[in-house]
Amino acid sequence: MPADDFSQLIGCPMNGTWEIEICDHLSRDNGWVFSWSLDICGVSNNHNCEYIVGIDSIRWAPSPDAVGMVCNNVNDSVAYISTPGTAGEFPLDVHVYDEFGCVWDTNTFIKTAWVPEPNLGPDTAVCDPLSVMLDATDPHDGDFSYSWLPFGETTVQINTTPNLSTDTNYIVTVTNSRYGLACKASDTVLVQSKPMPIPGFTTNIMPAAGCSPFEVQFLDTSTYGYSFLWRFGDGFTSQARRPIHTYSPGLFDVTQVVTTDFGCVDSITKPQYIWSFYTPDAQFTWEPQYPTVLNPTVQLTNQTEPMVPNNIYEWSIYYDQDGGYYYSMDQDVNYTWNNPKAGTYLVKLLAHTDNYDQNGTLIVCQDSVEVPIMVVQDFLQFPSVITANGDGINDRFVIKSLVDGLAYPNNSLSIYNRWGILVYSRNNISLDEEYWDPAAERAPAGTYFYYFNAHGYTGSAQRTGVVEVLR
Repeated sequence: MPADDFSQLIGCPMNGTWEIEICDHLSRDNGWVFSWSLDICGVSNNHNCEYIVGIDSIRWAPSPDAVGMVCNNVNDSVAYISTPGTAGEFPLDVHVYDEFGCVWDTNTFIKTAWVPEPNLGPDTAVCDPLSVMLDATDPHDGDFSYSWLPFGETTVQINTTPNLSTDTNYIVTVTNSRYGLACKASDTVLVQSKPMPIPGFTTNIMPAAGCSPFEVQFLDTSTYGYSFLWRFGDGFTSQARRPIHTYSPGLFDVTQVVTTDFGCVDSITKPQYIWSFYTPDAQFTWEPQYPTVLNPTVQLTNQTEPMVPNNIYEWSIYYDQDGGYYYSMDQDVNYTWNNPKAGTYLVKLLAHTDNYDQNGTLIVCQDSVEVPIMVVQDFLQFPSVITANGDGINDRFVIKSLVDGLAYPNNSLSIYNRWGILVYSRNNISLDEEYWDPAAERAPAGTYFYYFNAHGYTGSAQRTGVVEVLR
């Protein structure tokens, strides 16, 4: 008979070492007499049997600190477990029930690693021979490794220069080996290489040297040029392909910036490419403004701008009305006409500089001004007698040097008879035919009185007098 209730065995772990103690309480026999057996397999006297207690069901449940984990037990042995939207180790409680209702509790961990998310960006292009940086950095935590095609690099970033002649597909495969896993993902990017522009230009004048204002047209000789920016070196710019620019005096650097249709940019600068020499602005004044036949001297004062030592001056003074000229290379000139007649005399000033271009060729920058200077006869002579006999000699009241002397273009002449009656009046006499002709007027012989008033280049003149008409 059992010494104790066998029900104490209920719930004992199956695995382990079992001990059984047999006690003989019969004192009449001298020795131990016992026999016992444990029929686990349900087959008597089968000492080789193995008995496995059957599993009744398994239940999965997240541990209390497994925030966000969800377990959906589908049946007695299968459950779907979802971890929160992050990677890591998440504790999981496991409850195993056997066929006797015994429960075995343990816990484990669900380990999840991020699936890599490489992002090489959109397909791109670079300007040859520039390189492009490709970056496969994953934003998550993990044990990442990288493999690049077509060149086999294993770094997270590669700096590569694509081939100009072909387009290149770059493929990166990223592996996350956290927890011994091999979570993989790939991304591909197409990289194109675009040609760089080759800047170049020349000008319509070679070498680019001239007199200011120096107008230059720039001629584009670049390759792959689509848009342009010119810096002329004097603060001005242009975006035309063949710009025209006017330079003031000086030496100027010129820069051409060329952009392709893709946006590749290169530039070239030619230092002191433009040589623009100053051009003198020839000017002069003179005193007196209206020299006279009696005092035909004029002071010519050079007013050329700029007035610098490099200027060279050449004066040409028309000294007679037969085509003769007087020449001088002085800066200022004091000139006297020799026995001049009243009239206009041209005076010309040529101012120039001698310069040498980049090749040593002479460039003369010059300017000239030509001014007519009027020499007048302001000494007037009035007649005292008129012989109005029709012989063509002294028939008119002619004031000598009024018409051909040019001094008094604004004038008036009035003539009265002895009784004070006005017989002639004329303003601004400019022809001999306009003088008083007593014969034409049928004026009788006798004494007449005249009044003359004039304003001209050298001042005013007033005369009164008596003239005798003879027949």
